[in-house]
Amino acid sequence: MKIDKEMGEIEELHFDREGEKFKEEYLEATGFPSPAKDFAESDISADDIIERGYNTFFCKMSRDIPEWRLATGDFLVVAKGEDLKSGDLFIAYINNDFRIFRMASEGYWSTPYSISKKEIKVWGKVTHSIVKLKR
Repeated sequence: MKIDKEMGEIEELHFDREGEKFKEEYLEATGFPSPAKDFAESDISADDIIERGYNTFFCKMSRDIPEWRLATGDFLVVAKGEDLKSGDLFIAYINNDFRIFRMASEGYWSTPYSISKKEIKVWGKVTHSIVKLKR
């Protein structure tokens, strides 16, 4: 799904949660095992940041919003049904588009660009942002 061409185009990503988890592998090229191997966890999974998988989806930013430290290529983890408080980012459905907003005080929202205050439907709260450090 393509979302918000003016404000921060986002696309929903689908992941197969039934498949294998990523695994760390240690190569013993020196002839002996790594001392850190005993303390490392063997599984890396998106389940570590997803509390309710059936109500969670991923989005990918296709445009920068520097005011909110979001950049092209960043992944957003969005949870439906979460309560919003001041300062939270959320995805909303407005005028047949999905857009990203920030909750301001007293139930109002703000955007990095001007938009008229219309009734919107909150789709989900952004709970995590996974950023690409090297651009």
